[in-house]
Amino acid sequence: MRASPGLRIAGIVLCAVVLAASSAVQTRASKGHDKSKSAKEDGENMWSRTTTIDKDASVGSGKRLELVLKTGASVRIVGAGKSGVSVTGKHPESDCPDAQLDAWNDDAGVKVHTYYTHDAEVHSCSMAIEIRVPERYDVHIDSAGGDVTIENLRGTVDGHTGGGDVVLSGVHGDVDLHTGGGDIHLSDSVLDGEIHSGGGSVLTSHVSGDVQVSAGGKRYR
Repeated sequence: MRASPGLRIAGIVLCAVVLAASSAVQTRASKGHDKSKSAKEDGENMWSRTTTIDKDASVGSGKRLELVLKTGASVRIVGAGKSGVSVTGKHPESDCPDAQLDAWNDDAGVKVHTYYTHDAEVHSCSMAIEIRVPERYDVHIDSAGGDVTIENLRGTVDGHTGGGDVVLSGVHGDVDLHTGGGDIHLSDSVLDGEIHSGGGSVLTSHVSGDVQVSAGGKRYR
C-alpha cells in the first residue's frame, strides 16, 4: 500500500528534525574535551579531570567565567592568551565521594559548578580547581569556602567565598570580592572597588587604583 502524500511529507519533516537535533548535540559536545585520570601525589591516589573548550566564541576575550561551588574548593585562575579555556578539578580518591564538577560553555562564556549528588548533614571534600582563561575575561565567584587566587587577568572580578585567602597578582580591573575570613594578598595590580575579609592579615605590593581593602573591621587602604 502506498503512503499518502501527507504521510510522506510528515516523515520527511520528522527526519529533518531528528537530523538537526543530532547535529546540534554533536556540535555542542565537540566544544568541550574531557580527560580523567588517577595518579599518585605525595603517596596518595589523586583523581583529576580536565575539560578543555576551544574554537568557540564563548572562550574568546571579553567573555565571563562563572563559578558556583557548593562543595567549596581552592581555586586558581590564570589569564593567558586570547582564547581557550581549560578547567582542571582534582581531589584525593578517598575524598569527595559524592561531589560532582561540571564545566560547560554558553553564549556568555564558561560556567563551572560543583555540588553534592546526595543530601547529608556532613560532607567532606578537599577539591582544588585550576582554570586557564583568556587574559581579558570577567570572573564571578560564589563559593562555599576555599582560597581564591587570580593571576594575570584584565576584567571585572566579583563574588565571595565562605572563608579562605584572596590572592590577586597581575590583575587589572574592577573588583568586589569578599571572604568570610582569610588573608588578603595583592601585588602588581591596578584595582578599583572593594576587597573585604571577615578576619586576617593584609599584604599589598605595587598596587594602584581606587581600591578599598579591609579585614576584621580594620581598613588598610
